[in-house]
Amino acid sequence: MGESLTVATPWYPAPNHPFGGAFVRDKVEAVAPLFTDVNVYHVEDWPLPKEPLVGRIDRRKVDELLLKE
Repeated sequence: MGESLTVATPWYPAPNHPFGGAFVRDKVEAVAPLFTDVNVYHVEDWPLPKEPLVGRIDRRKVDELLLKE
């Protein structure tokens, strides 16, 4: 106990998709009591970059942000 849980997902219920990603929400709610802090990062649309290099740079940035938690 005393640990944080961070979930980054493109699937999570939202006003325009109330049932989308309900399985992710259910799993987060199921394990939430085991953690002191729970963060869910949800972006409704994660468009793919046109340039593969941009995708790799974006991925590194996301990894950096998640490691700071």
